[in-house]
Amino acid sequence: MRSTDKSISTLVSLNEISPELDSFDSLALIKPDRYHPTYIEHIQQTFTYSYYLPELSTDELAELVDKYNGTALGLINFDIEDKEVFAIAHRLPQLTTLHLNNNNVGPNGARAIANNLHNLTELNLDGNDIRATGTRAILNNLTNLHDIDLYRRGLPIYESPFVEAPSSSSKQDSQRPRPARDNAVPTDKARRSEREASIQKLRALSRSFIDTSIPTLTSLDEIRKLDTVDLAFLRPGRDFTEKVRREFTHCFYISDDFSTTELLRAGSNRIRKLAVDNNQIRADGAQAIVENFPDLTHLYLGSNNQVGDDGATVIANGLPQLTTLSIEDHSRIRTEGAIAIANGLPQLTTLSLEGSNVRDQGAVAIATGLPQLVTLNLSVHNGIGAVGATAIAENLTNLTNLNLERNRIRDEGAIAIANGLPQLTALNLHLNILKIDGVRSLAGNLHNLTQLCLGENWCGDGDTFGDEGAIANANGLPQLTTLDLIDDTGDSGAQAIANNLRHLTHLDLHYSLSGSDGVGDKGAAAIADNLRNLTHLRIHSDSLGDDGVIAIANGLTHLDTLLLFSCNFGDAGARAIADNLHNLTDLYLGHNRYGSGGVGDEGATAIANRLPQLTELTLGRNVGPTGTAAILNNLDNLTYLKLNNLTEISDFDSLL
Repeated sequence: MRSTDKSISTLVSLNEISPELDSFDSLALIKPDRYHPTYIEHIQQTFTYSYYLPELSTDELAELVDKYNGTALGLINFDIEDKEVFAIAHRLPQLTTLHLNNNNVGPNGARAIANNLHNLTELNLDGNDIRATGTRAILNNLTNLHDIDLYRRGLPIYESPFVEAPSSSSKQDSQRPRPARDNAVPTDKARRSEREASIQKLRALSRSFIDTSIPTLTSLDEIRKLDTVDLAFLRPGRDFTEKVRREFTHCFYISDDFSTTELLRAGSNRIRKLAVDNNQIRADGAQAIVENFPDLTHLYLGSNNQVGDDGATVIANGLPQLTTLSIEDHSRIRTEGAIAIANGLPQLTTLSLEGSNVRDQGAVAIATGLPQLVTLNLSVHNGIGAVGATAIAENLTNLTNLNLERNRIRDEGAIAIANGLPQLTALNLHLNILKIDGVRSLAGNLHNLTQLCLGENWCGDGDTFGDEGAIANANGLPQLTTLDLIDDTGDSGAQAIANNLRHLTHLDLHYSLSGSDGVGDKGAAAIADNLRNLTHLRIHSDSLGDDGVIAIANGLTHLDTLLLFSCNFGDAGARAIADNLHNLTDLYLGHNRYGSGGVGDEGATAIANRLPQLTELTLGRNVGPTGTAAILNNLDNLTYLKLNNLTEISDFDSLL
């Protein structure tokens, strides 16, 4: 059972509050998942009414949009797509606050928001994929925004190209007093003019995610003339682009002038490897691929969330020579599609069905029907439990890279994997509710692992493997270069990791979920003294102060990515980072010590003056006008900037 904040009640369905929707001024609905307490606290502070809701159907969403008259709306983690966003944008023009994080909003949905919700002052589209076109529309059109979160979907932990609802609680009292909220848009013309000037400066920092080294397709003749074995069609975006550019000789960005059908008709039997990203391919598109690219051996369909079982069956029956198949990002492939792939493509060596729903039956079919698999990715809501994991472990003896992130395999499945797949070199079991027995078995048997992700495997009520799991991994997996233990690791676990895993280049010790102390200054010092090869470090711990951050900055000078979340340091730590970590491109210092003593103007100014190469930066609410001005005026390479304090800055002259 997923752990949720008990102070937020759970609705069985929207019907419980439907009669009152027209009277709510501020409402957030959250599909249950593992959320950090800081995030839940933010939701409760932002919205007068907040509820967990296991499912939100299309009909329920339509009813909500039709009845709701409030100014603040949050719909979080419901797989909401662009067509639903259109309804929200056109029906609720009065909104001043909108949170649609962790959905399936794309560029068209972002443009609908930008073109219709001109009163927005706060917008959160974190965890969607709005791309450069959506970002530009929002920044160009929504001049009243002062709190913006447009962060893209994150990259997976591995560099490989593939890489339950809570029980219902009592209904929240719908008649509770509503705290006064002031969501009014500023009306003073001078103040608005100053604010708009500062936002213009922010817009100037918003770089397109488009890689200018990749040309934009202007004529289909450019495709027909190619004498090549590989080709990638990309809608503008960054995550997938970085992945395919390493593997494809010819990559083209596709403008809106070309339909998916036109692109696919330009194919030929010269092409052996094909990638098509963000083109909404359905079963008819799959048929077009089969007809126009008949000799494919490698097929990658990223961000194509309409393929479904019918499309998977078409591909499996029509491209029998495929050795690599990747259909990712909520592609709607279920058990039937997985069985078709298993029956039709027995020679596959690489398969990725990330974000599908194949369940145990589909996993069993894949395991028994595709014996040559070397890389398998069935991550993100595929509904696989111990039965599926055991079938994989017992049948796929060639497997070296396995990703079962965000499933339900538990200890039984982990033990089966540990006993059956000793040859694994990369394993991702993030969000699978493992306990210490499963972790010990993995560490005791998979001695060839170089990459391991066990993050957020907790069962609530403080039930995590913490230091005990960290020590088991440190003692049993000496070859690791990448380790993600997002579960209550403290100083003793950090010290064991530092003393034993000297090959690490990526280390994530994020989240303190059960209230433990987390990694403090001693653990940070051990990491800094011993793990000199680290290029990526993430720590989330209330116990990490200035001394620990200074040790990290002095000892880990090769870092290019540093994330220190909800720690307890201030300007002294920020100055040390600025003075020493000149290879940093990504720096996240959000949600650190609030009030006096946190990272403020002095630390922000040091970062702005001494780390001009930064491309991504997040800072908390202690940074004022001086630090903000330094960032806006000096960090010209930023593609992502998040400053949580814009609502509190009144002296906008200092920003310009």
